[in-house]
Amino acid sequence: MRSRLLALALLVVVIAGLATVGRPLLPRWELHIAGIVRGERLDAAPGQNVTDPVRAEVRCNGASAQAAPDGSYRLAVPLAARYTCTAASPPTYAPQRIDLPEDDAGSIQIDFGGLGDTCAYAPGLPVLSCPPLKLAPGSITGRALAPDGSAASAGIEVKCGLASAQAPSDGLRATASTTTDASGAFTLASLHPGDYDCLASSAAGGAQAQQTRVMPGQTASIRLALCVRSCPAVRYHGGPVMHTFTAYLIFWLPKGYRFEPSAGGDDTRYQSLITQYFRDVGGTPYYGLLAQYFDFRGPVQNTVTPGGTYLDTTNGYQHCTPLGADCHPAAATQGDPLNDDDIAAEVARALKVNSTWHSGPDAEFFVYTGAGVEECAAAKLTADCTYKDQDHSFCAYHTAAASSPASVPTIYAFVPDPASHQNGCVLGSSPNGDAIADAAIDFSAHEQFESVTDPVQLSDQTVAWFDDTQRTTGRNEGEIADKCVDDFGHLAADGGNITLANGHRYLLQAMWSNRAGGCVFA
Repeated sequence: MRSRLLALALLVVVIAGLATVGRPLLPRWELHIAGIVRGERLDAAPGQNVTDPVRAEVRCNGASAQAAPDGSYRLAVPLAARYTCTAASPPTYAPQRIDLPEDDAGSIQIDFGGLGDTCAYAPGLPVLSCPPLKLAPGSITGRALAPDGSAASAGIEVKCGLASAQAPSDGLRATASTTTDASGAFTLASLHPGDYDCLASSAAGGAQAQQTRVMPGQTASIRLALCVRSCPAVRYHGGPVMHTFTAYLIFWLPKGYRFEPSAGGDDTRYQSLITQYFRDVGGTPYYGLLAQYFDFRGPVQNTVTPGGTYLDTTNGYQHCTPLGADCHPAAATQGDPLNDDDIAAEVARALKVNSTWHSGPDAEFFVYTGAGVEECAAAKLTADCTYKDQDHSFCAYHTAAASSPASVPTIYAFVPDPASHQNGCVLGSSPNGDAIADAAIDFSAHEQFESVTDPVQLSDQTVAWFDDTQRTTGRNEGEIADKCVDDFGHLAADGGNITLANGHRYLLQAMWSNRAGGCVFA
């Protein structure tokens, strides 16, 4: 009989579990079924296999039993050609069903709560172990409204994301989107239970975010009021933001180059002060102003983690195909400048060398090159370059690259050495007694804040927060740092304007705040 049961295991068709612990002498006109029922826990963290006993009803061919508080159950079923067993506990848990062939063993154990994704027999035993009962899906319904309470319009995108969770494996959606009808109404169904951050955004740039909790088998109701007129200057365009922030610092300094070439310059201090900034900025009121910016997974968090630093003295400056597939030496001069593909290739090399580093939606790689190194944002002649006039040059930039449309983009920033770039890239003050490092820190903060609020920019569907009125063809100068690039407020006697964590002083530009309607430091 055991070999027969094992051969027929392939006939199990839906998620659930069975088992038998022996073969007692029982009447041949009954099949005795026993087991345990467990179900997913609502408050389990993503990836955790945490379950609770479930007082489910277990029904097989019309015979039924209610599980005890510990999840155990037992029932007797008249012999039949086939058996259909279902465990259900509405509204919290969705029904799960198993189809079994004829059985004359007398007893079978069916357990709901195994570790596998499918049902499987125990080797040599008529015991079937299946996944736990799944939480029943829920839904979100609501309306997008204008500030006066009227329907905003049709076609407004509403997107909801399961907070702090990866997509579940049961086919339910962790992220869902839809558009409103003519009355502003929308419905999102088949949602995995949990806390959702929902976002409505209109073509005019108005946006509102709201959090709601979806309970198993229930419908949550929300209302989202969009601005119609007098919207904030920096508008949301539907793309992702960086929620937490991990900074990886790459100091690319081949032999013969320095960060601080002048007398009294200190390359080690240059690296140390920049690294210190990324340790100090998280958790401060300055970085906390970013919490007003959001996407469908919620607001930016006031968290910055230094992921590591890498001093690359091995690889010379070189031209590379995208992502570093093929490289050859570059002079890194005005006549032979680096370009953005070369910076992306250096990031790829650093990822290979540093096994603990990880690219992702909340990680950014900062590449710092030595004094005198010239670079253009692209290989074409019209590109902005470090050495061009003030209208066609840059002090730093941020961007992202993806190996394929389906891959997660790598977010990175390039900060050329301020020592040799005079087009507005040298600050006139230095709270740390190192004007080159202090300037590089300010440019790093500029790119960091813009990356957090507008990290990807690979298509019109991925851009996030910027001011449309300052976005021109080929140049995006409307991000939150661009709008305040020359605003340093009041400078103290030490040359600084802001104190971050650990009492360290910095010279940093203000950042745009929609909440304040201007450039602020907190």
